[in-house]
Amino acid sequence: MTSYQQMSNIDITLLRPRRPQGAEPHLSFSVIFRGEYVVGEGGPYRQFFADLSAEIQPANFIPNEKKEAESILIPTPNRVGDVKDYKEYFGINPSCVSTQDLSIYEYLGVLMGVCIRTSVHLTLDLALIYWKQLVGESITLEDLNEIDVGFVNRCVYILECPQEIFEDTIFETFAVTLSDGSVIELCENGENVPVTFENKNDFLIKAISARLKESAIQCKAIKHGITKIIPEGLLTLFTSEELKEAVCGKIKCDLELLKRNTEYGGNNPRDLENSEQVKWLWETLNEMSEEDKLKFIVFCWGQERLPANDEEFKISKTRFMIKPSINQSYGDGALPRANTCFFNFELPKYSSKEILREKLLLAIRTDNRSMNAEQKELLEHQGRNDMFGGGGGDDDY
Repeated sequence: MTSYQQMSNIDITLLRPRRPQGAEPHLSFSVIFRGEYVVGEGGPYRQFFADLSAEIQPANFIPNEKKEAESILIPTPNRVGDVKDYKEYFGINPSCVSTQDLSIYEYLGVLMGVCIRTSVHLTLDLALIYWKQLVGESITLEDLNEIDVGFVNRCVYILECPQEIFEDTIFETFAVTLSDGSVIELCENGENVPVTFENKNDFLIKAISARLKESAIQCKAIKHGITKIIPEGLLTLFTSEELKEAVCGKIKCDLELLKRNTEYGGNNPRDLENSEQVKWLWETLNEMSEEDKLKFIVFCWGQERLPANDEEFKISKTRFMIKPSINQSYGDGALPRANTCFFNFELPKYSSKEILREKLLLAIRTDNRSMNAEQKELLEHQGRNDMFGGGGGDDDY
């Protein structure tokens, strides 16, 4: 049974819990990973949103391909065409218009509202044109650049094309291709009505309007879902950029932001903070590719998007904790360990920066999204306090 099916019949007010006092995690629901031994609630909760994001953003989408169920989010034409500067974006599928489809978009909106309320993130790469519609900002032809720069350039060319060469260079008809590859007619029998110099303005108005409105009904369903969790008046206070960050966090790993919100554990936190190992760790992270930086965040926290700013760190009671390795008997053979429930990272006392880099990359690149801890018997033998510094945890590498 999918999460959509499980949540479709529950009382929506249960997804709006009050923020707990103290250090208790603010969660709208509990997540259980069957067949995996997990300690704590925060890590699985964040992992659920990360896993769901990966499912609904299909990187291998093929336009017009026959399949059992349509993808609600699809790569934009820019992403499919590998257009520089715009190739990272996904869009909303304009062909998903059935009652079932719109119910799923509404569910996505509910989860977005939960993200805002509980400071968890969906790892989505939706273009800004969709976020603008969710907060009521106006959209124009310029906004289409993020999803289909080819369409925008063609519109400009048709508008500016001289009359003497128009018939020899313009072969469009009164039909337009949408983001998913589907074609709609802009007038009766539009595919057989050629665009001429005389009717080009009429064509451009209708074509641009169709593209700007292609996902309006889906955005309306998403917005309805969001406002089931947060008041609509609060939603309208967001700008499109602010809403995007509130739901999805920071797209890139801001190490300076992370460092400002880092604490150090162990018997001598100040000594650890000033140790060679911690110095090497921050240097290594700065030297990593953006992809590996995000893998490190996933390894430590169960999701790759950090809080957007210092204020969000504070409001969500989030901090990154670096701890010394409890068991030093393995020396340079030890691997780093993580407790995603509390965003804790256990750092062995490596003898060199090179070894630290080698072991860290091995850890974050090897099944870095698994929630399964070491077998329960080992945890019970060593004791949770010994393994996780008194917190209880989800991941152990």
